[in-house]
Amino acid sequence: MDLRLGSTFKLYEHSKFAVLDPKQPETFATNMRIITVQDGEPFIVQPGEFVLGVTQEKIKVPDDLVVRVEGRSSLGRLGIIIHSTAGFVDPGFEGTITLEIRCCRRRAG
Repeated sequence: MDLRLGSTFKLYEHSKFAVLDPKQPETFATNMRIITVQDGEPFIVQPGEFVLGVTQEKIKVPDDLVVRVEGRSSLGRLGIIIHSTAGFVDPGFEGTITLEIRCCRRRAG
């Protein structure tokens, strides 16, 4: 099944904190900026940047199945990784899928 990228993104603001401490998750929200793009408007992930995106589609996974999220190889060849750690969707999950998007290129162009 093909899923489409939604219009809302969360972008980490690197200048607010020197480090992200997993033991203090409350600091994550203050370290993120939410960006919403209009239909047809591009969202550009800059080289080295990491953003969270969501799918347009909501899915419902049956209790006896698991879903595996895979990026498109055409994006991978451009240095764009679609998910870093969240490749599996648990049985019984219902909602949109969060995508961990990273541009691995060192510079634009």
